[in-house]
Amino acid sequence: MHFLIRITVCLALSGLLALAAAPEAAVEQAERDWAAAVAKSDLPALELVLASDLIYTHSDGARDTKQSFIEGLRSGKLKYLKVDHTKIEVHMIKSDVAYVLSRADLRVAPGGKLMEVQLTMLHVFVKRQGRWQLLAHQSGMRDVFMDDAKLTSEQSQGQAAVVTFGGVLLGVLGTHR
Repeated sequence: MHFLIRITVCLALSGLLALAAAPEAAVEQAERDWAAAVAKSDLPALELVLASDLIYTHSDGARDTKQSFIEGLRSGKLKYLKVDHTKIEVHMIKSDVAYVLSRADLRVAPGGKLMEVQLTMLHVFVKRQGRWQLLAHQSGMRDVFMDDAKLTSEQSQGQAAVVTFGGVLLGVLGTHR
């Protein structure tokens, strides 16, 4: 009898652990979907994975909206040939807001000029209508290491997180509605 109780408890706990891990896994999949879509210039997939109010800041400081980013890919002004993640860390802020710190090796051809770059990226994802979407993208050359990233979180009045890289404030993530 005790054996059956132990098995039942173990199964229940493993089910709870799977549920707890599910949001992180879904966000990581959205991150990988973004990478695959940009590397293939898959515009229909990007329409789904990019939030309508996307702010996309490139490693050179140039900034795009969802519309201008997709148009850049369509026109060839932006060209991603490869996005290979070497590290992905998913951090949940709320059940429908997460940020991803990642490292990736990219092959890009902006304006037809082939370049190999190593980037550190900060992505903010929101869950809307049951789907994780990229709300914000910030990238930098990998001379600033992800190991230097520090996150602090205020758990009072609406959960906020201060994100810094190498001591430089990148932003404050708060409640997003």
